[in-house]
Amino acid sequence: MIEIKSVSKTFKTKKDSFTALNNISLNIEDGDIFGIIGLSGAGKSTLVRCINLLERPTTGNVIIDGKDMTTLSKKELLTMRRNIGMIFQNFNLFSQRTIIKNVCYPMEIAGYSKADALKRAKEMLELVDLTEKENSYPSQLSGGQKQRVAIARALATNPKYLLCDEATSALDPNTTEQILELLKRINKELGITIVVITHEMRVVDKICNKVAVIDNSQIAECGLVSQVFASPKSQIAKELILPKKQSKIGTQAVRIVFNGESTNEPIISALVLECQVQVSIMFADTKDFDGKLFGQMVIRLPEDKRGADKVIEWLLAHNLDFKREEV
Repeated sequence: MIEIKSVSKTFKTKKDSFTALNNISLNIEDGDIFGIIGLSGAGKSTLVRCINLLERPTTGNVIIDGKDMTTLSKKELLTMRRNIGMIFQNFNLFSQRTIIKNVCYPMEIAGYSKADALKRAKEMLELVDLTEKENSYPSQLSGGQKQRVAIARALATNPKYLLCDEATSALDPNTTEQILELLKRINKELGITIVVITHEMRVVDKICNKVAVIDNSQIAECGLVSQVFASPKSQIAKELILPKKQSKIGTQAVRIVFNGESTNEPIISALVLECQVQVSIMFADTKDFDGKLFGQMVIRLPEDKRGADKVIEWLLAHNLDFKREEV
């Protein structure tokens, strides 16, 4: 378990200082794929680097499996970092080393024998489906392949935790999908807890079970992805998750929120048939999480008052969570 307790980080310059993190507290449970999302400059990358103390917090504590990282000696810290793998946006591979030697590198630092390091590296390359590339160099690989090598290297010392700092930002959508599927498989098959730093909603939506939204160096909102995405409470979460409103055209609409209690039955079809009215769907973003429906849908109400009232009465009768608004 990772416990982040009242962590703040201030960077000082000759003339000024800048607070990148302000009193951050989070608990990341074993087995989580935990997303940390926010706009550029919100403090996401600083936070993830504080977890393994690549950045030392100005105040606060980072406790991993009961050990306070901020109190460890240099030697103890190096030992603990072997239990925390990390991958970056730009891969950070050694261009003059072959792929297999890149994967071997952290094991060389950790004191593995050459034979054991080579054996483990081959196993990791097999895990990420790059066995045939072991004697290639990074310049000969695609971006997705480079990130797979980076993942293999991060897993080489058999860590319990994997930190991903914007790991898919430099990849195209199809390659991003493949890397996310790989991370999900690693979490499921190896039981590795994964922390994902990203500004992309689709990344959190695809693989995370929990999410923290960071804004202006503070946690604005935190919870299960299904709950936060279905009904964001903070302004920044609403801006990131809800569709951007266009200029108003004076149309009456209803935003229906699916919070897991609603069924995934064809609600709009039933509404139209039972109310004998026509409604149009202006926006829909719903997801099925473990058989429960989450998300939202915006429908345009009939222009005549009687038809609009029938829709509202039907929604009330079926205990749906909705809000009437003008779009």
